[in-house]
Amino acid sequence: MSTYTEFEAKFLVASYLVAEELAEQIVDVRDILKKFPLERKPNWIVRAIQSLIDSGYAKGRMHMGPEEDQHVYLSPHGVKEAERLLDEGTVTLRLPEEGDSDETNVPTVVPASDRIVRLDHNDPDLGRAINDAKHLTRQLREGNDVGNLSAEAVAVAVQEVAQIAMSLEAPAVRMPAFQERTVSTLSWIGKEAAGALVGAAALGLLALLASLLGFAF
Repeated sequence: MSTYTEFEAKFLVASYLVAEELAEQIVDVRDILKKFPLERKPNWIVRAIQSLIDSGYAKGRMHMGPEEDQHVYLSPHGVKEAERLLDEGTVTLRLPEEGDSDETNVPTVVPASDRIVRLDHNDPDLGRAINDAKHLTRQLREGNDVGNLSAEAVAVAVQEVAQIAMSLEAPAVRMPAFQERTVSTLSWIGKEAAGALVGAAALGLLALLASLLGFAF
C-alpha cells in the first residue's frame, strides 16, 4: 500500500490522463478508477480532491454523495503539475491487461503531440483572450505604434494573430501545436515592438493564454 502522499500524486496524474484521453475538462472519479484502479484507503479520494482544490490544482467543489460520484476539474496549474510529474518520472501509472493482476501490467503513454484541449466558452478568461486577440489584430492593422515591425511584418502579424483568435473560437485546440504557434507569434511581436502598444498587448495576451491553457513560454 502506497502512502497518502504518493496516492495524491498518482490521483492527480490519473485525472490528467483520463481528461486528456476523453478530451474533457471535468472527469468523473468513477472513470478515473475504471482506467486506473488506484490502491487506496477509505476517504483518500475526497481528501485528495479537496487538497487539489486547496492547492489550486483543481477547480470547483465536491457535492454530497459517494466518492466515486465526485468530479475532478483540473486547473491549468494542475495540468502543468501533472505533466511535470510525468516528465520527471516521479509518478508512473500502469494499465492492467485483461486477465492480469495489478502487478502484471503495461505502462500508459499519452503522446504530447496528440493532446487535445477542449475550450470552455463559458470561461470569462477565454472570452477575454478572444477579445484581446481581436483587439490586437485591429491595433496592428489600424495603428501606427508598431515599433520595429515593417509594413510586411505587420501584415504577417495581423494574419497570424487573427488565426490565434479563430483557433480560440473553436471547440478545442491541439497542443502543443497551438502553443508553439502562439508563443512564436506573440513573443516575436513583443520583441519587435518592444515599448510599443502592440508589443505590450502581445505579451499580455501570451501571458493570459499561458495561464488559461497551462503552458510555459
